[in-house]
Amino acid sequence: MIRFLSERVSQVPEIGKTSLKNWLSSQSSSELFTVKGSDKVLDAFQAITAKKVTGLAVVNEDNKLVGCISATDIKRAAEEDLFPSMQLTVEQYLSRGVSETDKAINSLDPISCTEEDTIDSVLHKLVSNKVHRLFVTDNDKHPTRVLSLGDVISILQR
Repeated sequence: MIRFLSERVSQVPEIGKTSLKNWLSSQSSSELFTVKGSDKVLDAFQAITAKKVTGLAVVNEDNKLVGCISATDIKRAAEEDLFPSMQLTVEQYLSRGVSETDKAINSLDPISCTEEDTIDSVLHKLVSNKVHRLFVTDNDKHPTRVLSLGDVISILQR
């Protein structure tokens, strides 16, 4: 559905060329949860479960966005040697051998946008990077909110 919208948003320039900021002012987004790159993977997975979310923003000691850890990573850890993985830091876990298909999902180079990005650019980032969420950051790369696919669809339904 997001691909379909992305391919057609240019047909409605008053939507596609509008900045995300204009849409977010009256639209709530999914709640943002973060984990430090220095935290243990086990703690991150417990937070994903407890908060009932599918992913967390990974931040450094300056609270700048440096990655994303998701429920997909839990599945990958379960397919590997689970217990040693749980003792790694989030940054160690995400930086080790990631397959190309998982790279966009659990990399230390997260897909993000700012409130100045247009709806067209947000849709393009979601589709081209095959991600389920975008972290909205300020100009200093501090995450301020997260946009899920559902949030984007809600924005476009208005």
